[in-house]
Amino acid sequence: MHYALNKLLQAALTIFLVSLIIFLLFQIIPGEPILSRVGDAADPALEEALRIQYGLDKPAPERYLVWIRGVFRGDLGVSIRFDRPVSALILERLPNTMALSSMALVMIIAFGLPLGIAAARFSRDARGIVFNLFTQIGTSIPSFFLAILLLLLFSVRLGWFDVMGHVSPEQGMFPFLKGLFLPALAVAVASMATLARYTRSSVLEQLSMDYVRTARNKGVTQRRILYGHVLRNALIPILTILGILVTNVLSGAIVIESAFSIPGLGSLLHGGIKNRDLPLVQGISLYISAVVVAMFYLIDILYSVVDPRVGEGRGGKQ
Repeated sequence: MHYALNKLLQAALTIFLVSLIIFLLFQIIPGEPILSRVGDAADPALEEALRIQYGLDKPAPERYLVWIRGVFRGDLGVSIRFDRPVSALILERLPNTMALSSMALVMIIAFGLPLGIAAARFSRDARGIVFNLFTQIGTSIPSFFLAILLLLLFSVRLGWFDVMGHVSPEQGMFPFLKGLFLPALAVAVASMATLARYTRSSVLEQLSMDYVRTARNKGVTQRRILYGHVLRNALIPILTILGILVTNVLSGAIVIESAFSIPGLGSLLHGGIKNRDLPLVQGISLYISAVVVAMFYLIDILYSVVDPRVGEGRGGKQ
């Protein structure tokens, strides 16, 4: 309990620092946010009225305090470009981004872990060479370039998927998931190969331990050693890399959305940056940061579940 509370406080402090950095970064970017609403040839009186309306006439420290107080109430401000609450715009696009990220994450775990385990088991034969080849290719191809290749092959060449394959869930769950399959695969491949490589290394390290040799000498089967003992001890480094891969999935999903014309947070963020819509960009950036911090917090808690000594040791030191 003490360990979980300490980690929660650290997560809250991290989000606060991230919010401060995000706000400061967007204060030094050149350009006038109001121009996204009024255009270049606007009336100066209208510009000033809009600056007052959106609070841009106030000093930066006061604007930050107003913004952060609103964040605690669930109010991320009002988009200058759309003249709508930022939270409402995020909630509209969020399901598409989360569905894409979730499908990619399922692919990563469902294929990355078994591939890594199999590669560790068969590391000394030809199958190990095939594994190394897959991981090297998988980690080398940029996700955006892979997205283009997948579109050319499966949509243009074979016609298995529509080029503009995204449909809303209201049109049916199967068409919706089918439209997400190729972009999710483009996001997942590099992370899948990375997870497989780390799983292989972690399992091989555990297989060389003394307790494994002792179990073999006692006649315990290889399968029972692997799945009953080795995997549990190998999970902590695997969980560490999995937390990093969640960040990669979120950032990759935001980039890939533009390639597949998916109306998610990616296109919303791109439009906000292009039009210097500060409230919108700040809100999306803070939301993504909060999701990443929350994922790392959950992984820290999983550490203490997988190995109780982790929580006891760290909790005692703190």
